[in-house]
Amino acid sequence: MAGRVRFGTLQSYKEEYEDKERGDRTEGMGDLQVSGEALIVNVARGMSRTVPGIENLAVRADPRNHFIACFMACDEDDLPVRAKEFGEHCVAIEDPAALIDDLRKALQNDAFLAVNPPALEWGEVRYDKGAQVAKQFTRDEKLILAWIQKPEAYAHQKEFRIHFNFTSHELIGSPSHHTLSIGKVLPYCKLRAFGS
Repeated sequence: MAGRVRFGTLQSYKEEYEDKERGDRTEGMGDLQVSGEALIVNVARGMSRTVPGIENLAVRADPRNHFIACFMACDEDDLPVRAKEFGEHCVAIEDPAALIDDLRKALQNDAFLAVNPPALEWGEVRYDKGAQVAKQFTRDEKLILAWIQKPEAYAHQKEFRIHFNFTSHELIGSPSHHTLSIGKVLPYCKLRAFGS
């Protein structure tokens, strides 16, 4: 495979790719109900106490600034179903770590992004948007929810995303897509027809 990977903005996924059956119209928004404590303050008495409570954790990202490339894990049994959803062909990635390493280098060498190079992030999509969870989140874990979280109804997609955030659109215009060129053939990527 030629070494070019196309990233789309979260906005483009909402508008171009996401149809009613497989689309998440809330792309760019993370939402959880986090179990914890609520602080009750009695100003008149000058007292406060904590009680069990729920924090609504909502994270929003400008969907025009966040670029993602979407991948999915699928078993051989899943391939015919995926063909109906996504088309006749897929690219099998035999070494995902090598792809990420090559994309990181391409991001650093991209002429448009070189002025203020963004960081590359990646991870498995979380299918718990709007759910109640007991876990406490770090600041970084909260920030990525906007691009890595979808409702549970989409869990069958088994999606993996690679992401970068670029806000200096005056350097590249306001594109809905950006292609990273790795500059070499990717021996770990194989074009396959679904079902073969």
